[in-house]
Amino acid sequence: MTLNKDYFYIFILSLLLYLPLFLRNNLVPFFGGDPYYYLNSIIHNTPLFLDNLFNVWFFSLFPANIFLIKLIMLLFTFLCGVVIYKIINLFNKKNSLIGVGLFFSLIWFNWIFLKFENDLFGFLFILLAFYFLLKYRLKKFDHKFFNFYIISSLVFLFIGTVGFWGFGIFYIYLFLFISGFHILYFFGCLSTLVFLPKLISRLLPNFVIAENQILVGGLILLFLLFLYLKKNRIKCLWFPIVIGSILATINLKFIYVVIPILLVNISQVKITKPIKSFLILLILFGFITTIYQSIFIFPSYTDYEVFRVAQSSEVCNEKTYYSWSTGYVVQYWGVDTNHYGTPPPNQKKFYKNCVYTLVVDPNIKNCRIHSTAKTNIFSNFNNFNSGIFICDSA
Repeated sequence: MTLNKDYFYIFILSLLLYLPLFLRNNLVPFFGGDPYYYLNSIIHNTPLFLDNLFNVWFFSLFPANIFLIKLIMLLFTFLCGVVIYKIINLFNKKNSLIGVGLFFSLIWFNWIFLKFENDLFGFLFILLAFYFLLKYRLKKFDHKFFNFYIISSLVFLFIGTVGFWGFGIFYIYLFLFISGFHILYFFGCLSTLVFLPKLISRLLPNFVIAENQILVGGLILLFLLFLYLKKNRIKCLWFPIVIGSILATINLKFIYVVIPILLVNISQVKITKPIKSFLILLILFGFITTIYQSIFIFPSYTDYEVFRVAQSSEVCNEKTYYSWSTGYVVQYWGVDTNHYGTPPPNQKKFYKNCVYTLVVDPNIKNCRIHSTAKTNIFSNFNNFNSGIFICDSA
């Protein structure tokens, strides 16, 4: 009965995370630009250029209905919560719900659940791989070649990475240490060496892509600093946590790799009343911040209003240029954009007359502001709202 009740609480937490996403106007159903790449393939039948054909096929199965797409995402998010609950349960059944609360509320990390991208769908299978790997460590740590838990872990990891989310391949290296260098995991790591140049490039930060920023990951991990304390460590997870944390500080996207492993340490925390109060406040802060971001971050409805102004002949006598940073979103709004995908290195030469882009765009520093979307606390802090800029020359 308690287990069923806990699953109900997990569903409530996942629903709370998704509530602001359901409240967004269908003109701006998701925040961030990348979800619109996948959404456009469903709504406008634009081609998907992804690493594998399975991904393309999988997204072709989605209905052209925003509400149903969000329901499917909510289901995957709920299942991720159940799996992380089961993972923490392997060590301590008392702290599992607190762990799920942190899992869903940790700012920036929880964007993996809210963005309509391949990450979320692959993430569920990677968590299942982690679950079976820990079952191996706790119950069948025998190094036999054909071990059910190891094989199950590798199968789910293969589905999650090769099938959906290529970046998740970095899990295999951390899982190798957790497996105690099991021979199958060792061979699995060797098989990835053919992609070594690409893997090295993904390790490095990229200031063009928000998800790959340097140092931000380390700041986020400060919220979970208590999980690094010696008394809260799980021995077989410590080295992967250290390596993952260093990588997350170098490249923000690695928080998606290290945090699920780090959160297992919550099972070792002795939850006194002061600690419980601190954790509840931390979870509430995370949810409130996420809800605010989910409502106001680009694109918001005010960004759409500015976009409509950019289409006005009274404002822009010649054709408006839509920048790479707004490309997928503007495509969703029915405009065939100039560029999308990889940022064109010569994009600046198109910055003439009217340009619709983000205010953070470095190419508009010599342009005049015509109008910008209404700002809020989050967009002011992040300069993450759009505007129309009049550029006399490139």
